[in-house]
Amino acid sequence: ARLSPSGLDHRSEEKNSSTTGAGAAHRGRGLALACPAGGGAMSLKRVQLDARSVKALSTWQAADEGGRKLTLDLVSRFILGSVSSNAEESLLQATGWDEDTAQSVLWGISVILRDCAKAKLDREQIKRLLTAQALDAAAVRSLLDYHQEKLAFLQETVSTQPVGALPGYADLEWRIDMELGRRTQNTLTQPSYTIRLGLTEPDTTSAGEGGRTGRAQTSRHLNCDFATLKHVEKQLELALSELKSTHSQRFLRYL
Repeated sequence: ARLSPSGLDHRSEEKNSSTTGAGAAHRGRGLALACPAGGGAMSLKRVQLDARSVKALSTWQAADEGGRKLTLDLVSRFILGSVSSNAEESLLQATGWDEDTAQSVLWGISVILRDCAKAKLDREQIKRLLTAQALDAAAVRSLLDYHQEKLAFLQETVSTQPVGALPGYADLEWRIDMELGRRTQNTLTQPSYTIRLGLTEPDTTSAGEGGRTGRAQTSRHLNCDFATLKHVEKQLELALSELKSTHSQRFLRYL
């Protein structure tokens, strides 16, 4: 197959006394969308639309209805690198594009759809994103329907692990209990932390589209002391600081 998603990801693109807290994290030039995270905090989702993706949308919209539909039919195969020569010729004849244009359009649409799946945008958020690119109503509806139909596949392609392989993060809540005294001791300060870690795990009771298993949310409760919690904090800070390291910055420049 001559059409291939090479470079698909190489583009410039977040009891005596007790207290509770909750938080959730999301990752994200494009549409910025505010969304609730955990206990009422706000996180910012961003979907990157570079010039190539915007141009791909414009070129795709200029095609007739048959050309648009045929293009979308080939997006999933393009992501997998399995567009046949016959399918490619059919697309070129239906749209009048040359080979480079066809590859650019398939690349741009696949990037947008995969980024929306990765950011977990809902239908209304995706609609606002596409409408902002001056697409007509029919084009927006076609992309929304395709995204909904292929959502499980798109989510699997953007996952660092196959869907179902590892649990995913959902949210985190904590509670601190302070024991102030006992009968044998008048003064005692001994904090105890309880952490509830929300996870999404494979749901073996149901299978999604194409036989893929769904995802079910579960919880894990952990107990730890202050020293252990400080160690966890230090390790997370080291992980975040790695993004600012010379090696990481050089890697990002290459991308």
